[in-house]
Amino acid sequence: MKKIPGIVVAVAVLLGLLALFFPSIPAALFHRVPEPLTLYGNIDNRQLRLAFLISERLATLEPEEGTQVGKGDLLGTLETVRIENDLAAAKADLASLIAGEAAAKALYEKAQNGPRKEDIAMARSGTLALTAKLKAAELNFHRQTELLKTDSVSKKTQEAAEADYFFLKAGLGAVSSYLEKLLAGERVEDIAIAKARWEEAQAEVEKARAALAIQEQRLTDTKLYAPAEGIIRNRLLEPGELAGPQAPVLTLAVTSPKWIRVYLEEPLLPLVALGAEAQVKVDGAPEPFSGWVGFISPVA
Repeated sequence: MKKIPGIVVAVAVLLGLLALFFPSIPAALFHRVPEPLTLYGNIDNRQLRLAFLISERLATLEPEEGTQVGKGDLLGTLETVRIENDLAAAKADLASLIAGEAAAKALYEKAQNGPRKEDIAMARSGTLALTAKLKAAELNFHRQTELLKTDSVSKKTQEAAEADYFFLKAGLGAVSSYLEKLLAGERVEDIAIAKARWEEAQAEVEKARAALAIQEQRLTDTKLYAPAEGIIRNRLLEPGELAGPQAPVLTLAVTSPKWIRVYLEEPLLPLVALGAEAQVKVDGAPEPFSGWVGFISPVA
């Protein structure tokens, strides 16, 4: 008696599959035809070989052979230490590149907007201050030079005055050049270069985002879920072994839906319609199961 429910489930599923293979059976096949169309077939054994999408060492494998699993159940996991380290590195790279992109954007905006008014005002103030100091230093330099001719001052004093004068003169030249640069603004070439560097930094950020997404997906792929309802038939690997796309870990016998493959002679084809209802009888089950035609082969 305990085996009957299992048979019933299998039969019900198989009936659904029958509909798939014979969609041309009329919906009222067993009601409108004087004598019901009786066909014979076999239940398809649909088996899946389940494997991880990435290669890593198998950490856990939950179901044992014969275990009934539902669609979406967690079946096993891979080791994640190396992948988590790669993920952390990808996050750090992205953070660094985002900071660099922000700096490149700031430089481009600065080049595009030109100098600040405060910088121009400071440069002008510096120019005026150095101009005033330079005049005083020039007068002192000439005075000390004349006094040296009469030995009224030492050579050292005269040289110090001369050094102050030329130092201030050079400083005024530098500040004046800086002011002129600020007033002229950034060159077109410099703006273009700044923009190119910013765009390059943006591209690097997007590349790093893609690399991070790959690592996140790899971490997700360390878990294996049941793609359909079924029964575990074989455990092909055990924890500690290397798993991967070419190394399945489990075989799953699909229990829902089930398909029945039936063959019929050509003269009977007009009696079969896609989507037609059918009654399926299976040895060992007292009552028939309802099914439908889901597929009709286009070739004999």
